[in-house]
Amino acid sequence: MFLHSYVLILRYIAQGINLLRNHPEIVRESQRRRFANVDVVDEVIQLDKQWCQRQFEIDNLRKDFKKITKEVGKLKNCGEDASQKIEDAAEKSF
Repeated sequence: MFLHSYVLILRYIAQGINLLRNHPEIVRESQRRRFANVDVVDEVIQLDKQWCQRQFEIDNLRKDFKKITKEVGKLKNCGEDASQKIEDAAEKSF
């Protein structure tokens, strides 16, 4: 039962963020009708854009990490020294 409720909540949130991304004017009007702060809509949109950008950056970092991990694994399987590859990867990440 808990899992079903959790899935329903996630669907509701996904629909809400999609409404906010695709039709912010509807959300603004809803805020106006409830005498709530309309500026919150723009703040949430800005935060969502920042979140999407960070997710993109994280995905790229994960892709790079996976690539480096495979390369290090190949070097170690061939009996070669992978320490230089690991050091280079560590320097790039900072």
